[in-house]
Amino acid sequence: MNKIIFRKHVTCIIALTFLILIFTPTSISKEETNPIFKKPLELPDPIELDISLEEAICRRMSVREFTGEGITDEELSTILWHAYGLTQEGTRSIPGITDVYPITIYVLAEYGVWRYNPEDHNLIRHRRLDMTWIGQYDTATVKIALVWDKSKCVNENYAGAEIGEICQNIYFSCNALNLGTVTTATGVNQIYFIGLPINEKPRIIMPIGHPKTPYQFTYDPIISDQPSIENSTTTLTDAILNRSETIAWEETNITLQQQTQVIWSSYGYSYFIDEINNKRHRTLPSSYGRYPLTIYSVNKTGIYRYQTESHQLIEIKKGDYREEIANASEGFISSAPLIIIPVLNMTGQNEQYLWAWYYEAAASAYNVLLESTAWNLSSNIILNTNTMGLTSVLEINPEKWLPMFIVPVGKQKNIENQPPNVIINQPQKGLYILGNKIANLSRTWIIGQFQAEAVADDDQCFKAVHFYIDGKAVEYSNNQTSNVRLPTQFLLRRKELTAIAYDYEGKSAVASIKYFKII
Repeated sequence: MNKIIFRKHVTCIIALTFLILIFTPTSISKEETNPIFKKPLELPDPIELDISLEEAICRRMSVREFTGEGITDEELSTILWHAYGLTQEGTRSIPGITDVYPITIYVLAEYGVWRYNPEDHNLIRHRRLDMTWIGQYDTATVKIALVWDKSKCVNENYAGAEIGEICQNIYFSCNALNLGTVTTATGVNQIYFIGLPINEKPRIIMPIGHPKTPYQFTYDPIISDQPSIENSTTTLTDAILNRSETIAWEETNITLQQQTQVIWSSYGYSYFIDEINNKRHRTLPSSYGRYPLTIYSVNKTGIYRYQTESHQLIEIKKGDYREEIANASEGFISSAPLIIIPVLNMTGQNEQYLWAWYYEAAASAYNVLLESTAWNLSSNIILNTNTMGLTSVLEINPEKWLPMFIVPVGKQKNIENQPPNVIINQPQKGLYILGNKIANLSRTWIIGQFQAEAVADDDQCFKAVHFYIDGKAVEYSNNQTSNVRLPTQFLLRRKELTAIAYDYEGKSAVASIKYFKII
């Protein structure tokens, strides 16, 4: 019996030692203390991808077998910039679903693990080890790990949505460079082995390399009563650089060709046949190939459902319902000539993995933003905050269907829009006990549970409020009057509560208050 107990103790000690070694960052060598080693790895200028946007969308496909040949620094630089980089105007290569860009990109290569720094477009060394064995498809020489930073935003679904946009750009840029990639979540928790900060959570791994079998496409458009998809004169890089978002639209019609292009981009089929796999690919990937979204479009003549296989619009209701859609979402979208709504079939869906379907819906919405830009139109991605209202207008069952985003499209109208305002109503200066103000004081003292409150407003297009305590995200709300429960703490400490309000133009306002709290 004693021997058995001894063996169990030894086994536990060995297991604990192994875990400590795995999760403890690599020890710093003399080489790493050298200032030259600590310097970021500068990336060359990204390559301008002159493939047309539509061809990039139509060539998008998942690749799982690679030659093992390495990719160049220029290719890696191009992929990373298109994924999450900064433009010369200071905007990101994708629109921020959350506004705070809570995704961290790690590059896993033979020469180590690196964190991408979008602000300076360089790589910061994270570990010296070759950890390309993480995840699937080990013949890829580089793997990109996409990680959610919970300290920036606590909304898991919207973080997943932002990853959907990033992954679209990685797909497009890889294919344009004649490289291949695939979105994977199998083995994603192995990313923890690189030694993530406690606030980061792995989401997606994308292996990147040269396809084992070269691409082979044949042009073969789907014939329907809708116009065939045409190539615009806008390149992939230009569409990303000049992405056009707005909160106001001219009251002018868009052409049937423009309407068809943007609806197709949201969820349609390629105009190419992939001769290697004998199939048409979709404009975006779907987990396990399920494709559970249905695309609805609304214009002045009615509400339509997009039939992807036949590239057709099926009329659901006659009449102009744009005002009703605006009333169920955001009033400022009522003037948009076209409104696109990706809706998720919730049958059999696990709420735990809802973020993955937000990935898919945001990838769909992002394609619309790019395609709108390519056809001299402007759009925006609007969050759904009123499922019952939207499903009522669309005449679908809210227990089965979940509208994910609302994407208005049309010609941009230039208007003046002021930044939002935000104030913290509670707490104020004084002594609070169990949520009740007992006395006025020169500072804020709180004893017991307390719900803080912020009130935001915007002249036209309020979006959301983020709450932070000492710089760490604790709550997210799409309500103009928002509450957050201040965390329990057993030692008296000074803390700072910050509320940041955003609108749909990306403008923001900040309010904060310092307080002392116990229990």
